[in-house]
Amino acid sequence: MTNILSRGCVSIVFLSVISAVLLCSCQSRDYYVERAVNDGREYALDHLKNLSPLQRNYIRYNKPVLMDEEYMTFQYSGGFTQADNNSFSQMCMVWNIPGEKLPVIVFGISEHGIRGWSPNRIIRRQFVTKDYYKESAIRNAALYVVNNMLFLPEEDINRVRFSPPEVYYTNFPLNFSAKGENIKMLSEKLKSQIAIVWPAGKSGSKIVIAGIGMEDFAQWVPVTGLLEKEEELKAHIVKTVK
Repeated sequence: MTNILSRGCVSIVFLSVISAVLLCSCQSRDYYVERAVNDGREYALDHLKNLSPLQRNYIRYNKPVLMDEEYMTFQYSGGFTQADNNSFSQMCMVWNIPGEKLPVIVFGISEHGIRGWSPNRIIRRQFVTKDYYKESAIRNAALYVVNNMLFLPEEDINRVRFSPPEVYYTNFPLNFSAKGENIKMLSEKLKSQIAIVWPAGKSGSKIVIAGIGMEDFAQWVPVTGLLEKEEELKAHIVKTVK
Protein backbone atom coordinates (compact mmCIF):
# COMPACT_ATOMS: atom_id res chain seq x y z
CA MET A 1 0.00 0.00 0.00
CA THR A 2 2.80 2.36 0.91
CA ASN A 3 4.57 1.68 -2.40
CA ILE A 4 1.39 2.38 -4.35
CA LEU A 5 0.91 5.69 -2.53
CA SER A 6 4.55 6.61 -3.09
CA ARG A 7 4.28 5.89 -6.79
CA GLY A 8 1.09 7.90 -6.91
CA CYS A 9 2.73 10.87 -5.22
CA VAL A 10 5.69 10.69 -7.59
CA SER A 11 3.33 10.61 -10.58
CA ILE A 12 1.44 13.64 -9.30
CA VAL A 13 4.67 15.58 -8.73
CA PHE A 14 5.95 14.57 -12.19
CA LEU A 15 2.71 15.68 -13.87
CA SER A 16 2.79 18.97 -11.96
CA VAL A 17 6.34 19.66 -13.13
CA ILE A 18 5.43 18.83 -16.73
CA SER A 19 2.38 21.08 -16.54
CA ALA A 20 4.47 23.94 -15.15
CA VAL A 21 7.04 23.53 -17.92
CA LEU A 22 4.35 23.47 -20.61
CA LEU A 23 2.65 26.50 -19.09
CA CYS A 24 5.90 28.47 -19.08
CA SER A 25 6.77 27.44 -22.63
CA CYS A 26 3.34 28.53 -23.90
CA GLN A 27 3.55 32.08 -22.62
CA SER A 28 3.03 34.67 -25.36
CA ARG A 29 5.71 37.07 -26.54
CA ASP A 30 3.72 39.92 -24.92
CA TYR A 31 4.18 38.23 -21.55
CA TYR A 32 7.97 38.21 -21.91
CA VAL A 33 8.01 41.75 -23.30
CA GLU A 34 6.08 42.97 -20.24
CA ARG A 35 8.52 41.20 -17.91
CA ALA A 36 11.47 42.70 -19.77
CA VAL A 37 9.98 46.20 -19.68
CA ASN A 38 9.41 45.94 -15.93
CA ASP A 39 13.03 44.83 -15.42
CA GLY A 40 14.31 47.63 -17.64
CA ARG A 41 12.19 50.24 -15.88
CA GLU A 42 13.37 49.09 -12.45
CA TYR A 43 16.99 49.13 -13.66
CA ALA A 44 16.64 52.70 -14.98
CA LEU A 45 15.07 53.99 -11.78
CA ASP A 46 17.77 52.31 -9.65
CA HIS A 47 20.62 53.82 -11.67
CA LEU A 48 19.30 57.31 -12.46
CA LYS A 49 18.97 58.88 -9.02
CA ASN A 50 19.72 62.35 -10.44
CA LEU A 51 16.40 62.59 -12.30
CA SER A 52 13.66 64.77 -10.85
CA PRO A 53 10.55 63.12 -9.35
CA LEU A 54 8.53 64.11 -12.44
CA GLN A 55 11.14 62.63 -14.77
CA ARG A 56 11.28 59.42 -12.74
CA ASN A 57 7.50 59.21 -12.91
CA TYR A 58 7.71 59.54 -16.69
CA ILE A 59 9.79 56.35 -16.78
CA ARG A 60 7.59 54.69 -14.15
CA TYR A 61 4.27 55.29 -15.95
CA ASN A 62 5.13 55.46 -19.65
CA LYS A 63 5.93 52.62 -22.02
CA PRO A 64 9.35 52.77 -23.67
CA VAL A 65 10.10 52.47 -27.35
CA LEU A 66 11.55 48.98 -27.91
CA MET A 67 14.33 48.36 -30.38
CA ASP A 68 15.27 44.72 -30.65
CA GLU A 69 17.26 42.65 -33.12
CA GLU A 70 18.52 39.12 -33.37
CA TYR A 71 22.05 38.94 -34.67
CA MET A 72 24.78 36.56 -35.72
CA THR A 73 26.69 34.66 -33.09
CA PHE A 74 30.01 32.85 -33.08
CA GLN A 75 30.07 29.09 -33.07
CA TYR A 76 32.96 27.41 -31.29
CA SER A 77 34.44 26.68 -34.73
CA GLY A 78 34.86 30.41 -35.24
CA GLY A 79 32.18 30.79 -37.91
CA PHE A 80 28.90 32.64 -37.98
CA THR A 81 25.55 30.97 -37.55
CA GLN A 82 22.20 32.48 -38.43
CA ALA A 83 20.06 33.82 -35.60
CA ASP A 84 17.62 31.23 -34.26
CA ASN A 85 16.14 30.17 -30.92
CA ASN A 86 19.65 29.67 -29.52
CA SER A 87 21.05 32.96 -30.80
CA PHE A 88 21.53 36.14 -28.88
CA SER A 89 19.00 38.94 -29.02
CA GLN A 90 19.78 42.52 -28.10
CA MET A 91 17.11 44.96 -27.06
CA CYS A 92 17.09 48.60 -26.05
CA MET A 93 14.31 50.33 -24.14
CA VAL A 94 14.17 54.04 -24.93
CA TRP A 95 12.45 56.75 -22.90
CA ASN A 96 12.51 60.26 -24.40
CA ILE A 97 11.92 62.19 -21.18
CA PRO A 98 10.53 65.73 -21.53
CA GLY A 99 13.15 68.28 -20.55
CA GLU A 100 16.08 65.90 -21.10
CA LYS A 101 18.30 66.46 -24.15
CA LEU A 102 19.41 62.84 -24.25
CA PRO A 103 17.12 59.80 -24.16
CA VAL A 104 17.38 57.14 -21.47
CA ILE A 105 18.36 53.90 -23.18
CA VAL A 106 18.44 50.66 -21.19
CA PHE A 107 20.46 48.04 -23.08
CA GLY A 108 20.40 44.30 -22.49
CA ILE A 109 20.73 40.92 -24.17
CA SER A 110 19.21 37.49 -23.88
CA GLU A 111 19.94 34.03 -25.23
CA HIS A 112 16.43 33.05 -26.35
CA GLY A 113 14.76 35.96 -28.08
CA ILE A 114 12.98 38.26 -25.67
CA ARG A 115 12.64 35.51 -23.06
CA GLY A 116 15.30 35.79 -20.40
CA TRP A 117 16.27 39.37 -21.31
CA SER A 118 18.05 41.31 -18.57
CA PRO A 119 19.43 44.86 -18.54
CA ASN A 120 23.15 45.45 -18.15
CA ARG A 121 23.81 49.13 -18.83
CA ILE A 122 22.29 52.56 -19.44
CA ILE A 123 23.26 54.63 -22.48
CA ARG A 124 22.68 58.39 -22.73
CA ARG A 125 23.33 59.48 -26.30
CA GLN A 126 21.67 60.28 -29.60
CA PHE A 127 22.05 57.60 -32.25
CA VAL A 128 22.47 58.49 -35.89
CA THR A 129 20.16 56.21 -37.85
CA LYS A 130 20.88 57.55 -41.35
CA ASP A 131 22.73 54.40 -42.45
CA TYR A 132 20.71 51.88 -40.43
CA TYR A 133 19.23 50.11 -43.46
CA LYS A 134 22.55 50.09 -45.29
CA GLU A 135 24.38 48.62 -42.30
CA SER A 136 21.65 46.00 -41.88
CA ALA A 137 21.98 45.04 -45.57
CA ILE A 138 25.75 44.66 -45.20
CA ARG A 139 25.29 42.37 -42.18
CA ASN A 140 22.79 40.25 -44.12
CA ALA A 141 25.16 40.06 -47.09
CA ALA A 142 28.02 38.90 -44.84
CA LEU A 143 25.75 36.28 -43.30
CA TYR A 144 24.77 35.09 -46.77
CA VAL A 145 28.44 34.65 -47.72
CA VAL A 146 29.29 32.71 -44.58
CA ASN A 147 26.25 30.43 -44.82
CA ASN A 148 26.14 29.85 -48.59
CA MET A 149 29.56 30.40 -50.19
CA LEU A 150 31.29 27.60 -48.33
CA PHE A 151 33.83 27.10 -51.12
CA LEU A 152 35.55 30.38 -50.27
CA PRO A 153 38.89 30.14 -48.42
CA GLU A 154 39.06 31.22 -44.78
CA GLU A 155 41.00 34.35 -45.78
CA ASP A 156 38.07 35.56 -47.91
CA ILE A 157 35.52 34.66 -45.24
CA ASN A 158 37.43 36.73 -42.68
CA ARG A 159 37.66 39.63 -45.12
CA VAL A 160 33.89 39.58 -45.50
CA ARG A 161 33.41 39.39 -41.73
CA PHE A 162 35.82 42.15 -40.75
CA SER A 163 36.30 44.61 -43.65
CA PRO A 164 33.92 47.17 -45.18
CA PRO A 165 32.53 46.36 -48.64
CA GLU A 166 31.91 48.42 -51.75
CA VAL A 167 28.24 48.98 -52.54
CA TYR A 168 26.64 49.54 -55.95
CA TYR A 169 23.30 49.80 -57.67
CA THR A 170 23.53 47.08 -60.31
CA ASN A 171 21.63 45.30 -63.09
CA PHE A 172 22.66 41.65 -62.83
CA PRO A 173 20.11 39.18 -64.26
CA LEU A 174 18.51 37.61 -61.20
CA ASN A 175 16.43 34.43 -61.24
CA PHE A 176 13.72 35.15 -58.70
CA SER A 177 11.60 32.12 -59.59
CA ALA A 178 14.31 29.80 -58.24
CA LYS A 179 14.22 31.52 -54.85
CA GLY A 180 10.67 30.73 -53.79
CA GLU A 181 7.40 32.63 -53.80
CA ASN A 182 8.36 35.08 -51.04
CA ILE A 183 11.37 36.44 -52.96
CA LYS A 184 9.38 36.41 -56.21
CA MET A 185 6.64 38.52 -54.60
CA LEU A 186 9.21 40.88 -53.06
CA SER A 187 10.87 41.36 -56.45
CA GLU A 188 7.65 42.89 -57.78
CA LYS A 189 7.62 45.48 -55.00
CA LEU A 190 11.32 46.20 -54.37
CA LYS A 191 12.66 47.90 -57.46
CA SER A 192 16.30 48.61 -56.57
CA GLN A 193 18.97 45.99 -57.18
CA ILE A 194 21.89 46.57 -54.84
CA ALA A 195 25.14 44.60 -54.83
CA ILE A 196 27.47 44.40 -51.82
CA VAL A 197 31.01 43.58 -52.89
CA TRP A 198 34.25 42.41 -51.27
CA PRO A 199 37.57 41.55 -52.96
CA ALA A 200 38.25 37.81 -53.19
CA GLY A 201 41.97 37.99 -52.41
CA LYS A 202 44.29 35.73 -54.34
CA SER A 203 41.81 34.88 -57.09
CA GLY A 204 41.59 38.53 -58.14
CA SER A 205 37.80 38.23 -58.39
CA LYS A 206 35.06 40.03 -56.48
CA ILE A 207 32.63 38.47 -54.04
CA VAL A 208 29.31 39.94 -55.15
CA ILE A 209 26.10 39.55 -53.14
CA ALA A 210 23.31 40.89 -55.31
CA GLY A 211 19.93 41.54 -53.79
CA ILE A 212 16.82 43.67 -53.98
CA GLY A 213 15.39 46.35 -51.76
CA MET A 214 14.25 49.93 -51.62
CA GLU A 215 16.62 52.62 -52.84
CA ASP A 216 17.57 53.46 -49.23
CA PHE A 217 18.36 49.73 -48.56
CA ALA A 218 15.14 49.18 -46.58
CA GLN A 219 13.90 45.56 -46.84
CA TRP A 220 17.02 44.54 -48.78
CA VAL A 221 17.35 40.77 -49.16
CA PRO A 222 20.17 38.82 -50.84
CA VAL A 223 19.20 36.87 -53.95
CA THR A 224 22.47 35.44 -55.24
CA GLY A 225 26.19 35.23 -54.47
CA LEU A 226 28.64 35.54 -57.33
CA LEU A 227 32.37 35.46 -57.97
CA GLU A 228 32.96 38.01 -60.72
CA LYS A 229 36.00 39.45 -62.45
CA GLU A 230 36.33 43.19 -61.98
CA GLU A 231 35.51 43.95 -65.62
CA GLU A 232 32.35 41.81 -65.39
CA LEU A 233 31.29 43.63 -62.26
CA LYS A 234 31.86 47.02 -63.88
CA ALA A 235 29.68 46.01 -66.81
CA HIS A 236 26.70 45.66 -64.43
CA ILE A 237 27.28 48.72 -62.22
CA VAL A 238 24.59 51.38 -62.62
CA LYS A 239 25.80 53.69 -59.86
CA THR A 240 28.21 53.66 -56.92
CA VAL A 241 26.66 54.08 -53.47
CA LYS A 242 28.67 56.48 -51.33
